[in-house]
Amino acid sequence: MRLAIDMHDPAGTPDGQLPTAEMRTAAIPFSHCGTIALYQPADALIRPTNTAVLLLSPWGFEEICTRKFWRVLAEEFSARGMPCLRFDYPGTGDSLDIDGDAWQPDSWRASVIEFAGLLRKISGCDRILLVGQGLGATLAYEASADVPGLAGLALLAPVLDGRSYLRELSVWSRMNEPMTASRAPDHLVLGGEVISQQAAKDVRGLKMKARLLDVPVFLAPREGQTAATDLATQLRAQGTAVDTLVYDEYPALISNLTLQTLPTKLLRTITAWAEQIAQGSHPTRAAELSQDAEACLSAPDFVETHVRFDQGRLHGVICEPVRSPASGARVILLNPSYEKAAGWGRAVSSLARDLAREGIWSLRFDMANVGDSVPREGAPEQVLYTDSQLADVEAAINLTMTRSPGPIVVAGRCSGAYLGFRALLTNHRIAGAVIGNTYTLEWDPNQSLDGLLRFVPQRLSSYTSKILTLESWRKILGGQVSLRHGITNISRQAFHKAAARLKPLLARARLTSQAHGTVQQAVGSIAKRGAALTFVYTEGDIGLDYFRRHFDIGGERLADFPEVGFRLVQDAEHNMLTPEARNALTDEIVRMAKAFGPGHGMPTPSAKGADALAAEGERP
Repeated sequence: MRLAIDMHDPAGTPDGQLPTAEMRTAAIPFSHCGTIALYQPADALIRPTNTAVLLLSPWGFEEICTRKFWRVLAEEFSARGMPCLRFDYPGTGDSLDIDGDAWQPDSWRASVIEFAGLLRKISGCDRILLVGQGLGATLAYEASADVPGLAGLALLAPVLDGRSYLRELSVWSRMNEPMTASRAPDHLVLGGEVISQQAAKDVRGLKMKARLLDVPVFLAPREGQTAATDLATQLRAQGTAVDTLVYDEYPALISNLTLQTLPTKLLRTITAWAEQIAQGSHPTRAAELSQDAEACLSAPDFVETHVRFDQGRLHGVICEPVRSPASGARVILLNPSYEKAAGWGRAVSSLARDLAREGIWSLRFDMANVGDSVPREGAPEQVLYTDSQLADVEAAINLTMTRSPGPIVVAGRCSGAYLGFRALLTNHRIAGAVIGNTYTLEWDPNQSLDGLLRFVPQRLSSYTSKILTLESWRKILGGQVSLRHGITNISRQAFHKAAARLKPLLARARLTSQAHGTVQQAVGSIAKRGAALTFVYTEGDIGLDYFRRHFDIGGERLADFPEVGFRLVQDAEHNMLTPEARNALTDEIVRMAKAFGPGHGMPTPSAKGADALAAEGERP
């Protein structure tokens, strides 16, 4: 079976060809019950079926990792005549915040039933397929009895027991985010977000037990998930038709967000299964959702509008203050890695809303081939640390200047911070940037991103403490860690540490590296034109070691560039999710944005930017 994502043929036709990548646009956003949904209508060149698909996301880090997979899966269903809907559960992602006391028990299960009914209405379809992964699969199973017109269930790596699942999440959090997890020892903390006791109670109460289902079931357990295999046996014994596939692509999807690969075998199998269920039926009612729809969510101190821009390819969220008109600079927030625009632990959506409370307008968005935005034609599949993302920033600037003209500041962390720095350097429409924990300021095109991220460099001090541990040698001997890469990195770290101490002498002898001169020249160019620039690092971050190779830091400034700001945050991890790190990043963005108050000249649009706006000829 061919997938739409594989197609490079001319445009699809009603005779069965699939649509090409160049034809895709981001899903249509709309709001309902305080949350955001994304609707992918049946492809216009394909005769629609009478079956629509409701995608139910997993939770936590797994949800971040499956965001792109969910978009691609929705496109595959659309290419086969099945409209598709996905949404954020109440209190998650881009939905409105819910105070602990306001949490309604069983609200996530209730939202599945609510959105299934809504999908029938807006799609014109009478039959609904529920497709869920992880906790989403469990919610699909639990809610299925109350979904009218249910046509089938697809359960991918389901959570069979909520209590055990919460224990696993708690252990994972303490291992991967010890600093954030330690801040609320009596709560589950995911991505720095403290999970309410009521939400945890709802999850704890979930338990999948076999029961008679009168619709076909597709079950894809993870390798070694024997309890799910047993469930399939029990369902068959009760008369349910069950197709199974071992989800052996699961680890490659969720173990490393940056290096993940999409589960193409699962994609082919599940779309073929869904096609069999949907074939031969066609809708009797017209779809009700406009292709030009935008989605708004309102709160007492902010209003958010979900938009599609750059010819519909990119999905973004404009967050505006309510209590007073927007003041100062407009802020564009840039994704780190392949995180969706809301951020891990809702870090970016919370940041945008905090900015609105300060009277600051912001735009957060998924760059091309990230989260809910489709790929950019001609761009590489691996888009991090490539110039292709500068085109996405340019499109975001065009949207910002159309919606709320004014000075523009960009901000991000990690690879988003790197992109922010490169954009500030090359695009004079940007007035300033706040750069958080960037690994580098000058990417070597000969550097393998894949090789770097499979063996993430660490500070030299961390190697001296780890090299004597039994666990480290177990990983080396088991092939989980490359000893060659480790030795190479230790050598590089030792060399650069020595070079940093000798930097004044090397500079006088003109023996500093070419990269050092390039980075110094780039920062000098930014400072010379009067753009604002602030670096924020967490103590112990590997990027800080690289940064110190290029700059001497004195107090809150760089010795060679006193106009450039610097801030060091203690007791925080690379992702900057502790309250101290979040507050520091927010404070620096607010300070910079408010510095561009009344009387500050707005950057003049470049000819390229003005032409792009004129060519679009309409509000994105």
